[in-house]
Amino acid sequence: MSGQDYEISIDKLSILYMIKTVKHFVTNTGLCDFFIAENYMDYFNLQQFINELVESKYIYSKSVESKTLYYITSKGAETLGLLINLIPKSMIEEMDNYIVDVLHTSKNYDLLTNITSNGDGEYNVSLTAMERGESLISINLLVPSKEMAMDMCNKWAIKNQEIYEFIYKNLLE
Repeated sequence: MSGQDYEISIDKLSILYMIKTVKHFVTNTGLCDFFIAENYMDYFNLQQFINELVESKYIYSKSVESKTLYYITSKGAETLGLLINLIPKSMIEEMDNYIVDVLHTSKNYDLLTNITSNGDGEYNVSLTAMERGESLISINLLVPSKEMAMDMCNKWAIKNQEIYEFIYKNLLE
């Protein structure tokens, strides 16, 4: 294996490591923020390696809203397990620190809201919380005014976790 091929293999393994270690999805932005900022790869090589990993089924991607989410496959996890020792320990430490400091401390779910008029002066409000590209909870309500609909969307941004926990707890009692 040439030096360049070895370096490419390390880069791809490090992408697999990052995705597997996060324990939920990683966005393209999350990968770019680390690998480019730490000068491990340039943007174009990173995107090429991600595409090659998807094509070879080591990772898969899912588009949600305007984000691309990446997940590791069993093939990718198995390969990483066999070759993880090739990734420099200093790089693993930097990735682990980044994951703890940035990715795990940030909100790891997305909130979606939508308001549509039903034509009778009433509004349909859709409130959704998603994690790892999957819907945790989706609530649809019919309200009498646009102001009330907007207020619900604003409160959803603040109270979503409390609402989710309330519903979950009460449905299990």
